[in-house]
Amino acid sequence: MINKMAGREMYDDVKEWATWVYNLLKYNQPELTRTCCRHFFNEKETEIIFNMFDSDANGVISLKEFIAVFFGVIREKYFLNESLLQKNTLLNKLSWVFSCISVPIGLFLASSVLGGAILVKNQVSTITGAILSLSFVFSAIAGEVFRSLIFIFLVRPFEAGDVLKIDDKILIVKELGLMYTSFTIRSLTNYVQNTKLMDKYIVNYRLSDVEEKVYTYTFHLRPFKTQLEKLESLIGTHLTSDTKKYTGTFYIRNYRQGKGSDITVDIVICFKINFQYVKGLIKNEDEFVFELEDMFKILKLEVL
Repeated sequence: MINKMAGREMYDDVKEWATWVYNLLKYNQPELTRTCCRHFFNEKETEIIFNMFDSDANGVISLKEFIAVFFGVIREKYFLNESLLQKNTLLNKLSWVFSCISVPIGLFLASSVLGGAILVKNQVSTITGAILSLSFVFSAIAGEVFRSLIFIFLVRPFEAGDVLKIDDKILIVKELGLMYTSFTIRSLTNYVQNTKLMDKYIVNYRLSDVEEKVYTYTFHLRPFKTQLEKLESLIGTHLTSDTKKYTGTFYIRNYRQGKGSDITVDIVICFKINFQYVKGLIKNEDEFVFELEDMFKILKLEVL
């Protein structure tokens, strides 16, 4: 919709293109507003643009917001195309496997119809013996392939290009296979059996809008109990001050009393995930540690 409005072919440099479009849309104003958008789009289209690009929901779209979301949309489009191509490749491989199975069976049935009873009897005995031998050798592989197909085609936990968290590691799905999936981890390609992934807790950042980050701390029981309400107030105020990073939801839970007068708690903060921009998400999660430390100092809560 936005590219169509521009009336020219998109540049190869996405940042340069997004900047040019932004300057066109903002209509000589400092930042892009709904009024600016209404010069080019109707009310419904304007709301769609602001719902997508106005990350901090302040009624204006900054150049930084526009470029970040534009990159995200282009990235999603690219990996969607890659995913469709890989699914076609998988289906072709699956068709080849079924052909290898169905052709011998078809030839056997045809020869049974055209041939005599003795020939059929001999063929049945031979094929039955071969099948029993092969099933003994390849039964585990056949079962694994079947489970893998269900996982990839029916469960569909991820697609090519998705950013995942598995065992607290960030991975990017490179290519889907009938039995193995390749991932990129720190620029290195790793292959994992699909059936091994079935037992893992997988977070797909494309399908998730929010991630819960758990911060665990131990305090002295009495000061913590006294300052708990103030701590909740400080956290809540900070989260609502930046709606681009945080959803505003948090929990202080899972209290575990240790030896003596110590207590361990989990502080759970809900962070927003914007177009699988995981580097930004991790940066926000790490920086929040310093915010918590400042709050503890204000409340004179000693971390043990």
